[in-house]
Amino acid sequence: MTMLKCYHRIFQSVVLLFALFAVQELMADDETKVRKILCISSYGQDAHYIQEEMFSFVTSTGNSATMPVLESMDSRSLSNISTWQQTMRDILHKHPDPDAIVLLGNEAVITYFSMSGEPYQQIPLYILQCNSKLACLPVSYDITSIAAGKHGDYRSVREMMKDYNVRYAELTEYNVPANLDLIQRLYGHTNDIAVLTDNSYTGLCMQQAVKEVSDRYGKWNFHYIDGRRLDMQQALDAISGLPYRTVLLLGAWTVDKSGANYLSNAVYAFKNVRSYVLLPVFSFSRMGVGYWAIGGYMPRMTSTQHGLSDFFKKDFASNMKEEPRISVLPMEYVFDESMLKSMEISKEELPEESLYVNSTLTGTNFFAEYKWYILLAGCVLLLLVGVVVGTVIYSLRISRLRDTLQASERQLQKEKESLQKSEHQLRIAKERAEEAGRAKSNFISNMSHEIRTPLNSIVGFSQVVAEMAKNQSELSEYANIVWHNSEVLVKLIDGLLEVSDIQSGKTQFDIGRVDVVSFLSGVVNTMQADMKSEVSLKFASPLDSLELSTDIHRLIQVVTNLIQNASKFTEQGIICVTVDRDPANTMALISVSDTGCGVSEDIRSVLFDRFEKNNEFVQGAGMGLTVCQTIIEALGGRIWLDESYNDGARFVFSLPLR
Repeated sequence: MTMLKCYHRIFQSVVLLFALFAVQELMADDETKVRKILCISSYGQDAHYIQEEMFSFVTSTGNSATMPVLESMDSRSLSNISTWQQTMRDILHKHPDPDAIVLLGNEAVITYFSMSGEPYQQIPLYILQCNSKLACLPVSYDITSIAAGKHGDYRSVREMMKDYNVRYAELTEYNVPANLDLIQRLYGHTNDIAVLTDNSYTGLCMQQAVKEVSDRYGKWNFHYIDGRRLDMQQALDAISGLPYRTVLLLGAWTVDKSGANYLSNAVYAFKNVRSYVLLPVFSFSRMGVGYWAIGGYMPRMTSTQHGLSDFFKKDFASNMKEEPRISVLPMEYVFDESMLKSMEISKEELPEESLYVNSTLTGTNFFAEYKWYILLAGCVLLLLVGVVVGTVIYSLRISRLRDTLQASERQLQKEKESLQKSEHQLRIAKERAEEAGRAKSNFISNMSHEIRTPLNSIVGFSQVVAEMAKNQSELSEYANIVWHNSEVLVKLIDGLLEVSDIQSGKTQFDIGRVDVVSFLSGVVNTMQADMKSEVSLKFASPLDSLELSTDIHRLIQVVTNLIQNASKFTEQGIICVTVDRDPANTMALISVSDTGCGVSEDIRSVLFDRFEKNNEFVQGAGMGLTVCQTIIEALGGRIWLDESYNDGARFVFSLPLR
């Protein structure tokens, strides 16, 4: 098989598949009928390739509206030409009434056109990979005498189509005169033209194309190295024996007279049989281009029918009403630049529109040819340089960061050691402070106990003296002053002892569940009798009940102290005790408010400190709020002055609801 045929088969197979897939897509909407597309290939190799691809497509789509069928005539050589018509009849009998037939290859086309009768002429035909002129099938099947140069046996395919329903045809044309004119221009001293064709129907058609125009070039002797009569070795010998000043014109070489099938290795065998410097070789079929031939005028091997699938769709959708589309593959001059150099042929001697293979690149055309690769390589190089530079910068940055981190780590270690040293010193200071606090508490407790013993005697005897001096007004007044001040001292000592005991943990609290709403309501009612006549003591709560766990005696002590403080600074008006809960429902809020003189701003920050008094002229030791704060904090709450209250003073404390 020549490279030409390989290219033909691969290309046309793809085109065929594309077209058949388009047809299948159109027919998929017709659920009432399964349409059969019969594809008849000249060569078994093509049929096998197309069959695998097309049936793979049909299976993957799962569409059963179209049934493509592939058959091969297996007509790769002329040795079985006598069976072609019967093979075609057998295929058509096997698949009667197809909706369309695709003919692939010269052999399939000429054999179908040799069939006469109404059914064959009416079936829609799609022709691919076919020469524009074909040799008619002979009456005699002596392959050595087939098409012996009679022009009447070499007909145009367009003429043969007239009697058939050809919807689409893509034809290949071999322009032999253009190649002979090219040889005459480059090798005017040529005496002989040798034509190499094989034992295939395509080779026969190529030989006929040369014979049809050979009479125009009477000065040349034409020699036909014919594969119908020669095997491979005989063909090689014939080429070796060609006379001087001969040019070899390549057609095809796939099969020789023995039926041996050759692939592209044939061009290497022919190339090496004789120095190609002494034998100029041209090709009109693309055989040997890039390997052996100088070049020639040949088909492009690319389809110009980009809308092939659209044609199939439109043709089937319109029930074959579209205008038939017949096209010929475009032609082009192609030359091997390395062969031109060895044969000392300049490009100026060649047509301007020529294409070149195996080009020897200069600096300019190298860039033009590979500019995108160069640009890509440049981009990759720049990217690599960028990566390297970035890596270096990153490494330097990492190194600096590592040095900085190490310096920071050393600094942190020093600071840690300093903090540990400071912590140790603070721990010692704390222990000393706690020890001093305990010593202070013990001192206060001891001193309070020591003071209270003689103070009790003073209080007791001052009361006795006051009783004994009732009838002596001046003496009685002095005795009462001593008595009342002794009581103040006792309260002061009691407050100090209580605060000291609570802070040192000596005081034990009796915790129990209590309804503070009802209990404090009772306390308020009890203390109402001790209020001044101008002062009213009230209780208020939006809650019917509120239970919490606390020491009720200490709670009464706090509320009583706050009420008594409010009474001292309220000459007339209202003292109100309220019970509520906070919005989060986690704390009980108890307040004692009055309409007295309020708390001056200059002592609000030290109001709960020991011995601080709101009014120096009001009797008291200044320990009441300190005792209240100590008790509330020991019970898990806190106490504060409500500074937003402006009608007097309001003290609020909280206790946890637990």
